[in-house]
Amino acid sequence: MSARPDAPPDPLARAAEWFALLAGSPTPDDRRDWQRWIDADPSHAAAWQRVEALNARLRQLDEQVDRGAASRALQAMQTRRPARRRGLKLLGAMGVLGATGWLTMRTEPWQNWIADAHTATGERRDLVLADGTRLWLDTDTAVQVRYDETERRVRLLRGEVLVETGHDPAGRPWLLALAEGELRPMGTRFSVRRDDGQCRLAVFSGRVDVRPTAAPSGRVLAPGELVRFTRDGLGDTAVAAPTLDAWTRGMLVADGLPLAAVCRELRRYQHAVISCADEVASLRVVGAFPLDAPERTFDALTRTLPVRVTRPLPWWIRIEPA
Repeated sequence: MSARPDAPPDPLARAAEWFALLAGSPTPDDRRDWQRWIDADPSHAAAWQRVEALNARLRQLDEQVDRGAASRALQAMQTRRPARRRGLKLLGAMGVLGATGWLTMRTEPWQNWIADAHTATGERRDLVLADGTRLWLDTDTAVQVRYDETERRVRLLRGEVLVETGHDPAGRPWLLALAEGELRPMGTRFSVRRDDGQCRLAVFSGRVDVRPTAAPSGRVLAPGELVRFTRDGLGDTAVAAPTLDAWTRGMLVADGLPLAAVCRELRRYQHAVISCADEVASLRVVGAFPLDAPERTFDALTRTLPVRVTRPLPWWIRIEPA
């Protein structure tokens, strides 16, 4: 099965491919084309920052990148997909060693400096607050906790949390604040994820009143409902899959999820780029996969789908047609 023609490119996967191109012998045209690409969208610069940081991390661990192997891997990809050569030539302007100032920017997210609790990539935590509220922090998540005489407030600085609100004898309201809005749960179990200005709220029990920052009105979600929102407004209410909290049990549950979406989810838990070729991006995945054992997941995918797993670079895992 092939990917949808209108499927948006994955900037991180493209950046990994372009890093491989620069590991070979980039031409001046390559470098000029890359500069135009990097200037075209902030997500491109962020993706390049990520792959440089991953490469720097491996260098610090004395796991040197074999640039010759990277170049050969890219040439093999181009042989299989010659039409993509033009796209792969976008990288060059700054060279493999360019933008070195970016390398330190991801060593520790700024939110950790002001957070009361946070997790690293691949880490999950379970907290119990003073009022009995339970917070599960997913990978790469940071929260502030501010309880006072008038309210109980938790701020989600980044990432994803699952919340089971506790009872307060004093009757103080419980609030979850985000840059994009405010959530007011009522006897509730719910999860919320922040992702580059987009938020996803899923309610499992009770109700949650969601109020985007700049929207004229909010909405109350009932059990089994899900909504995506930004600071400017709310999307349509949808059905919340009961397995959306499977990460609290260390699992990723896919029930017909496209392979590209599975790669994006797995990437959140690894210090690596995990991507798939366009030809297999729309393949549907069904199964439960351990988040802490990615090799088992890759083995399962190769057994159940017509794909193979390659590693063009030490920090780049790519799923291709078998």
